[in-house]
Amino acid sequence: MTRIHLRLGEPPADDDVVVIHMGAGSLDAVVAGALRNHDSYIGLLDDIGRFTISVFAVTAGVSEVEILEALPQGQFGRAAFGDLRRRSIDVLATSVLDRTQPAEMQRLQQVHFDVVIPIPGSATPVGELSPADLAALRVRLGEPVASVLALFVPRRRK
Repeated sequence: MTRIHLRLGEPPADDDVVVIHMGAGSLDAVVAGALRNHDSYIGLLDDIGRFTISVFAVTAGVSEVEILEALPQGQFGRAAFGDLRRRSIDVLATSVLDRTQPAEMQRLQQVHFDVVIPIPGSATPVGELSPADLAALRVRLGEPVASVLALFVPRRRK
């Protein structure tokens, strides 16, 4: 399980840009990532997990070029923090505590954020769900994840 650290401080301005690495960009891949992230939030804010998507902000002196050079994926999308806020989508300032990450990714942790998928989390770890419950959860996450990803179009090539 990935360890997450919540950062304190002023939230980014509405016009600050958020970059999402899209890789193949398949809905299934993003849903799988949101499922992986869920359990890292159990006990962090409260006893409930969060389904999240990892993004990086063009802020704090870090440029979009620096972010894109560090991301291994060939595609990305952009959105403004204000677009997410106007849709009542929470964005949490986080750092991923993983020393196995490449050095360039570790340097970007100061501008790492998690976009919270607007669907209730659970106190039950994803790994403890039955196969049927996990399949149902994957389906339930599909539409909310797609609606968040739609804010990051058009998809661009590096």
